[in-house]
Amino acid sequence: MIKLLRRLFSTSTTTEFCESCAQVCTGQCRANALLDQARTRALQLSSRF
Repeated sequence: MIKLLRRLFSTSTTTEFCESCAQVCTGQCRANALLDQARTRALQLSSRF
């Protein structure tokens, strides 16, 4: 699933403002930010149980 997310967002040709690095960046940066959020959420969920 992580590979799918990375491929989906890294192939995006649009640029947008990325809050994680506070600059205009590419889809790859956005994919990295989303993966970091997903990992953090997964760790928080696993620590609850």
